[in-house]
Amino acid sequence: MTETTGSSTDRALVRLACEVLPVWIRHLASSRGQSEAAVGQMLAAFGELTPLLSAPSSAATDAVDRMYQGFQYEDRVGQMMALLQQDMERLLAALTCADASLDATQWLQRLQSGYVMAEQHQVHGQTASGQDETTFF
Repeated sequence: MTETTGSSTDRALVRLACEVLPVWIRHLASSRGQSEAAVGQMLAAFGELTPLLSAPSSAATDAVDRMYQGFQYEDRVGQMMALLQQDMERLLAALTCADASLDATQWLQRLQSGYVMAEQHQVHGQTASGQDETTFF
């Protein structure tokens, strides 16, 4: 590939990313908003159940435990999505700024520095695996 072709390809990739990243960012923001609304609805429903659980049975206790796990899972997913959304916004800003550094190693190190869960650190450098287990905190 000649330098001109490489430069043309680079410009095309930057243009593509500048067009696609805002769409991804909007989708992530919309997904997060919908997820937060669903959690709000679950919390309201949970509040309505509280009086009914004055003499909890083991089935009720199990259901409440599953609800708490669901809230924890949603919180975890929300944190992951927020980090990705912020990183996409940062990439979009970098692509539109001529003097921004686009070094992949530095970029990935900065992204990794924002992880708050062990699973994120484990997955960061891995390829897809068969493991699909969620650890609740």
